[in-house]
Amino acid sequence: MDFFESLKANFAAVAQIVVLGGFGFYIIKNGILGQCCLKTISNLVTDFALPCFVFSNIAANFHQVRGSAWHMFPVYCLMMLAAGAGMAAVVAGLDKGIERKREFVAMATFQNSGFLPIILIGALAPPEIKDKLFIYVFLYLLAYNPVLFTLGEKLFSAGGAAKISWKSLLNPTTVATVAGLAVALADAGSLIPRFLFRSIQMMGETTIPLSMVVIGGIIVANYGSGAVFPWRYAAKAGALKLVALPLATFAALKFADIAPDVKFFLALESMMPSAVLLPLLAGKYGGDEALAGRTLFGVTVASLLTAPFLLAAFGAAFN
Repeated sequence: MDFFESLKANFAAVAQIVVLGGFGFYIIKNGILGQCCLKTISNLVTDFALPCFVFSNIAANFHQVRGSAWHMFPVYCLMMLAAGAGMAAVVAGLDKGIERKREFVAMATFQNSGFLPIILIGALAPPEIKDKLFIYVFLYLLAYNPVLFTLGEKLFSAGGAAKISWKSLLNPTTVATVAGLAVALADAGSLIPRFLFRSIQMMGETTIPLSMVVIGGIIVANYGSGAVFPWRYAAKAGALKLVALPLATFAALKFADIAPDVKFFLALESMMPSAVLLPLLAGKYGGDEALAGRTLFGVTVASLLTAPFLLAAFGAAFN
């Protein structure tokens, strides 16, 4: 597939995301569900639907990565976060125009590592490697979630005073990942009754549509008609998060001795917009929630344009 054919396919996949996010935007904007329900739906996804999706996929498909260096994915995650944080800290230190530096570093460091990669993999990946790529996401999140709920919280707190919440580290997604790995490594999947496993799968299959309702609703919540949009701030965060970090990742992957599907996964993670939880963490720990929310909106919308081009460029460079 050449660059332009790949670009067309990538835009078609992103269009699916736009439509699903548009459904969420419409549902919240028109009061079909109130904004008060947004947190409830978000909790349903993060605390129940996503863990079901994680557990069922790992338990059923882990054999596809058995024997590979699957244990390296938490390491890849830490390397990606360190690269983003380092680049953001340098830019924030040199650019005196960036006043809210903690928010800037957080927006450039923590990408949407779960929801959007899962959605894009579902839309883009060939069926023969789709399940393997899903497992890569879950293994990557083993390191991502603990870092987000420790470093992310301390980053927004004045003087880094937030206490580590050990309960946050044992979140449902991490527990589901460990449980799925235990079942898969012990070859104990046959011990789970078929009706129970299929019920868990069905619940997990609601993750993608519900997560897009949440993302669409967050856009409504964080960008009202009377909001003043921080154009320069968002442009700087977007340029670093959506252009500089992916290009640096591409350059590193060019020399990395790892499998092509792993390179694709890491490239995909590098081009994702900022995490949807960041405005909530900012509000909880003394950061600028409004600035984080509006910057998230701008970076997320911009990623819908940058991601197809970056994916096509990756395909042209690595195939």
